[in-house]
Amino acid sequence: MESVSGRLHHPGRTPGGVTPAQAASIKLTATNLIGPATVTDTSAPAVDTPFSAAVRADSPLAWFRFNEKTGSQLIVDSAENVKPHNGSTLTSSVSTGATGFVDGAGRFDGTRGIVTDRIVDFTQIEEGFTIEAIVRNEPDATGNANRAIVSQLDKNGTGRLIISVDDSGTIRSVLGAGVRKDADTKVLGRTWSHVVVVANALTNTLRWYVDGVYAGTSADGQNPDGSSFDPNLLFESSEGDWTIGVHKTLTANFWKGEIDEIAIYDTILDEVPGATPEAPAVIDTTRIVAHRNAWYSETSGLLNAGLSATSIEPGGSTVLTLKVGSDVTSVTIPGVGTYPANNGTVVITLSPSATITYQITLNGTAGPVVVPVTVTVNGVVPAAPLTLVSGQKSGGNFILNFTGAPNTVYYIRGSTNLTSFPLDHSSVTTDASGAGVATIPVDPAKPQEFFRVQSQP
Repeated sequence: MESVSGRLHHPGRTPGGVTPAQAASIKLTATNLIGPATVTDTSAPAVDTPFSAAVRADSPLAWFRFNEKTGSQLIVDSAENVKPHNGSTLTSSVSTGATGFVDGAGRFDGTRGIVTDRIVDFTQIEEGFTIEAIVRNEPDATGNANRAIVSQLDKNGTGRLIISVDDSGTIRSVLGAGVRKDADTKVLGRTWSHVVVVANALTNTLRWYVDGVYAGTSADGQNPDGSSFDPNLLFESSEGDWTIGVHKTLTANFWKGEIDEIAIYDTILDEVPGATPEAPAVIDTTRIVAHRNAWYSETSGLLNAGLSATSIEPGGSTVLTLKVGSDVTSVTIPGVGTYPANNGTVVITLSPSATITYQITLNGTAGPVVVPVTVTVNGVVPAAPLTLVSGQKSGGNFILNFTGAPNTVYYIRGSTNLTSFPLDHSSVTTDASGAGVATIPVDPAKPQEFFRVQSQP
């Protein structure tokens, strides 16, 4: 150990005689199985979060939090184990110091990876193992690359690609004779997700979870694309190092995006013992859900807005999927409706008759937030003329009747001087015949007000 001035302080034993000024900046050099690493760091240790508390309670074998400073060559194992499985960066450092949803994150640009040591020997585990990761992938728009989260190198045996996500969002595991096994649920692109794979060495099965929800099993021998495989997978022996963000060859399947956390357990997190010692274990997702909820409690606002199709043909429809944070309870689309968030997800079918930008309001404890989403309707759709039919005062309201395109959202705006129409009087959706009725509260404090019906917000 030495200070930044270069003075060596008692190598190999407890330091002493270090002044406060010298102690303010210490260079620590350590050597383990992955080689020497030198770190100069005066930052405070990572603060515990609900997620880190949940991970620690289940005693991970290795735990990478990616809280190192930018440019660090050392990726620290935060698990409380006898032998840390620290990682070293491959050829060049990952961009640590990025911001994740839990705390720090590592950013991978599609050319970098991390090498640790052998974390689990599949032939020596009694029950199985679990890997959980909080990741945000950045798929190439027209690509089909498979991007590794965790792999194992070949050494005195065959290592495998243990868990990965391809550019379409499909979660893949290549365990047991190198046969690809895919989860049924996909990961949304450019969105933080909690991903888990559980491997049972007694029943030779895999199970996957996305955001705490069951996402499929290898027991059925079927992949979502229709391909099949022998469901009786066998764990293969290998003494190879484990890697993060890169294939076992260290030359392919590079992760592209961010990784916030990776925790590896030599236990099965979705099982509990049976009622008697002789009874088989019972699948219980309580801990998987608890880990996901601990992470999700720290999310906020819009996490992702995706359309099954951004452009449709006249008369067609598209599905809008919103992934929202824990502080969002529902979303509202004027003229369409209000929809509750279910486990952080809202799914809405949209069928506009013309190109439109929906103004989507996220409702929740942090207050309303408006997010625009545009759907393009291809071709020339005959535009129905917008016509004001009648208007009359009724009590404290002004009733405005108009006609336009059928089943279309129109926006009611007000003005006191006809120079601009900044006053928002909500929106009206016409019926199947194109008729619409706007009920506008009259403000007696205004000497005059003019109203306009328009097709854009």
